[in-house]
Amino acid sequence: MYVPVAKALFGHYRRHPFQVLLVWLGLTLGVALLVGVMSINQHAKDSYEKGANLFTNPFPYVLQHQQRGKRIPESLYVSLRREGFAQCVPIDFLRTRTADGEDIQLMGVDTVAMFSFNRANPDAIKNQQPLSLGYESLWVSQELANHFGWKEGQNLKLESGQTIGPIKLMEARHIGAGTRIFGDMSVIRSLSDHKGFKQVYCGEMSKAERDALRAFVQPTAMLTRTESAQLGPLTHAFHLNLFAMGLLAFVVGLFIFYQAISLSMAQRQPLVGTMRELGVGRKSLALVVSLEMLIWLFLGLIGGNVAGLNLAQKLMLQSQLP
Repeated sequence: MYVPVAKALFGHYRRHPFQVLLVWLGLTLGVALLVGVMSINQHAKDSYEKGANLFTNPFPYVLQHQQRGKRIPESLYVSLRREGFAQCVPIDFLRTRTADGEDIQLMGVDTVAMFSFNRANPDAIKNQQPLSLGYESLWVSQELANHFGWKEGQNLKLESGQTIGPIKLMEARHIGAGTRIFGDMSVIRSLSDHKGFKQVYCGEMSKAERDALRAFVQPTAMLTRTESAQLGPLTHAFHLNLFAMGLLAFVVGLFIFYQAISLSMAQRQPLVGTMRELGVGRKSLALVVSLEMLIWLFLGLIGGNVAGLNLAQKLMLQSQLP
């Protein structure tokens, strides 16, 4: 009974082949746009995560001088430690060049202060720098070492003639990993005559602690959020917008599919009435129509996934072109 009913209902598409294109195209476009947008969104998330790993650190707040270009006095930092702000760690930077002419940026930290921070913040222990193996060690991310062709244990010779090192490879999650070379503050002090600190990073604090810290350092320094903390909400909103666009495109595709199926059903109503008069039961008709919907769904999902992935790949390749 089911085979003759199916042949009769599916024969409608032989008489109206354009409806086959409309029904398939509507569902395929909806799935393709959703899959394409979701693929681009996932690619963007992976790219942001990889990029964030190059600059990540466990400190959401940073202290810097009120006047751009000036440094935070060491006396202010000492006063902070005496007031009990153990979650703050001084940071200094130095740009220099190797003997091969490569520009590098050194990042120095007070090792004792860093150990104190890790004891006060057990959740950030994965970010601690292992300088206990040697205060002269320089910790470099695997990506940066591959870029410059550096090896484990290698010393770096600077254009000034000084030698620093040895190099130790560093996991991407460590503070300073990425484009910076991370080491003890004494390395920077031996290469420059800097006084004070470029910045002071601070860990998680309550609002009351932040207010107390701001009041203590005024008017010399100001407390702000680090760049990675500021970019977090922005990237989240970007991914949410992409997801909303994908859902909207999927709904539009479903609307096209619904209109095409509705037209097909409306045109087959006289045929369904005739089959009912010939004794075809509702169950048989319902099963055949359900089978038809499953076939369209399967074809739409296959075509939509293939088209969506190809669309995302083309767009991502186009965005990488100069």
